[in-house]
Amino acid sequence: MRWFLIVKWAPLGLACLAATAQPQLSIVKSKPAILRNGAGAARFVLSNAGKSALPLSLNAGTFLDETSQAKLPAPKVTFALEAGGADLPAQIGPGQSLQIVASVSNMASSTAASAKLFNQLDEIGELNAVAVDVPLNITLDGNGTPEKPLKFAYGRTVALTLKNGGTEFFSLDWRFQLGGTVVASGTVEKGTGIILTPDGRTRIVLSPPKEVYSWKDFVRPTERNGLLLVSQHGPHGVSNDLLPIQAIPVNLTMMRLGPDQTEVLFAIYVMIFLLIGGLLSLLGNSVLPSILRKIALHRQIGDLADRTSSVSARVDSYLRVLLRLERAKIGIALNEVGPFALSSAERFEDVSVSIDRLAKRLTVAERLDELRRRFQDASATAPPSITDEIDKTLQAASNQLHSFSLPDEDVNAANIFLSKAEASLALLDDSDAQAKLIAANFKQLKDRVTTFPDTLYSDLKLALSGIFALLDFPFDDPAKIVRPMFFAIDHAIAAIHATLDYAMVRVAIPVATPSIGGDPGKASRERLQEHEPELLGMLGTLSWKSLRAATTLVQEMREDIYEIDVLTEIGKMRENGERRVRVEFDTQKARPYLPVYFSISFDDPRFCGAAALNRLAFKWSFPGDLSEDGSRVCHYFLGDEPLENGSEAIEPQHKKSRKKPFKLKDSRKVKIAVAVQSHKNLDAADTIEGILEIQPPKPHQATRAFAEAVRFLIAFGVALAGLEAGALDQLGKLDFFPATLAVVALGFGADSVKNLLTQAPKKNG
Repeated sequence: MRWFLIVKWAPLGLACLAATAQPQLSIVKSKPAILRNGAGAARFVLSNAGKSALPLSLNAGTFLDETSQAKLPAPKVTFALEAGGADLPAQIGPGQSLQIVASVSNMASSTAASAKLFNQLDEIGELNAVAVDVPLNITLDGNGTPEKPLKFAYGRTVALTLKNGGTEFFSLDWRFQLGGTVVASGTVEKGTGIILTPDGRTRIVLSPPKEVYSWKDFVRPTERNGLLLVSQHGPHGVSNDLLPIQAIPVNLTMMRLGPDQTEVLFAIYVMIFLLIGGLLSLLGNSVLPSILRKIALHRQIGDLADRTSSVSARVDSYLRVLLRLERAKIGIALNEVGPFALSSAERFEDVSVSIDRLAKRLTVAERLDELRRRFQDASATAPPSITDEIDKTLQAASNQLHSFSLPDEDVNAANIFLSKAEASLALLDDSDAQAKLIAANFKQLKDRVTTFPDTLYSDLKLALSGIFALLDFPFDDPAKIVRPMFFAIDHAIAAIHATLDYAMVRVAIPVATPSIGGDPGKASRERLQEHEPELLGMLGTLSWKSLRAATTLVQEMREDIYEIDVLTEIGKMRENGERRVRVEFDTQKARPYLPVYFSISFDDPRFCGAAALNRLAFKWSFPGDLSEDGSRVCHYFLGDEPLENGSEAIEPQHKKSRKKPFKLKDSRKVKIAVAVQSHKNLDAADTIEGILEIQPPKPHQATRAFAEAVRFLIAFGVALAGLEAGALDQLGKLDFFPATLAVVALGFGADSVKNLLTQAPKKNG
């Protein structure tokens, strides 16, 4: 036990001796006594400032504990002169000063005590005793221990409870340090120190400053160790270095906000980094594979686009339009698949199926195009009967591909027709087979001529004597037919059939009779006779195209409608000034990316489907400088065609008052025009115009995108919420950065997220 012994005196205010009865006796200089193991000495200078000697008899009164004011067993106090250790003199002379040593022993049971100091019976001051070797046995009671860290929340006062484990009373000064910074302090002199009774408790209240927190403490409170330094409060004149001091570690949980707010922010922090991990999982397991799959599908579509562009105009308009349309719709469907769509795998599968379907149609179309090319090359020299059969077969194959959905049955049927046409083309290389076919045709012709009245065509036979002379040869025997004769013999057979057909048309025209009166067939006969030289000229030309034109002209004669009649009808007007012919389409309102058939229609039904239409040239013009040739063509619209040449946008009725530019959500009218020309006079053309209303595209994409987004957020949020519920407790045991990485890894590797993002496409059936 270490003690200080201090003598207070009043006149000088040195806290050693205060003279009350004899004020001229005073202490002018003093040094505190350091007491160890209950013993020590105080040194002071006692001076008599009076003019007379004073008796000197010093003694100490009862010692009281400074903290509890309890009486202590009186220690032994002796006084002696500093020089030589002699006893005190009986008196002190006027103006005399004495250096006195006050020795204290047997001081126990207190860390600080005081007793009044007397000279004889007069109180002259106070003697204070401070032990400096009493151990401090102070501990934390409650929060602040490693098992129970103190929640050190900014903006809120926190309290440390201290417990005295010793048997002494303590008056203590304290200071609390955190990271080398003094957060708070208290001293007994200022009334902010602490007093601890034996086995007693007291509280230190702290107000944490903002400077001790880091940004991480907002979301994830860090664990830090503070240091509470408590020291025994010493009297004036006692060096603090001599006083006992104790360092008490304090475990803190640094909360920049309150516990509730911190818990909420920590949950948000975990959710954010779970989200980051989930998004990384999404990127690795869904987005990147989707992008790669999308690139691969775009490459396939690009290859199909190149192949589609290579299909020539030898293939009919409707099939070529279907190829372009289907490819465009596949591209749109693929572009609509977003990177975060949960149904991307299923939709990619749909696109892949559509690509396969288009590839099948395109393969058949390419085969058809190649056979058309071979047919075109062969038609100049091939027997017309074989040429006609190939042409009909190829057109039948093309018709099988006109189905919009194109089931496998249609593809198979088209391939069957193409195989048949291919076999017919292969027949052109088989001389024996061609000879047999021509011989069969020749025999059939002779059978018809045998039963056909000669009087009905004698003049025609004379005009086409070279052709009819063929009947005198034995060409019903294949052995009599050699390859260089194939085309001429077969052409003559077809020409004679056409001549006989014409003879039947001519004889069917009514003639004048007395009973009827007049001549009802006069005009028809005259028109027939007018076109007869043209027919004979065509039949006498060794050309398959001329032969087909002659066949068409015979049909015109049968219908009594010729090219000039069609052109005249096109030029006629109704009483209201409108044409008697119009552009017709097979739908009242077109929608984007749907095929539309275009043709012309007449008020007079006799002209609808007339053979004369096949002898005219039709040039169709569509918005965007697009054109098609043929009496019946197909086209599709994108919905954003430029409005030119009188076209217009149509706004809904409730929006007509608003002046704003056309948008895709509004209907629009576009102008369709077709120029009709005669093959005889290509410079003379008549143009027919029509207006087609295009409906706006359905806003399914925005709706689907919203539904996909809601679906993703719900599913992804539920998955992350399930992860967070089990992650908070485990992550609370890790440091900030390891915990952050753990959260990201948990979100990335969670099976629930991966299963959500890597759904297999649904199988039909």
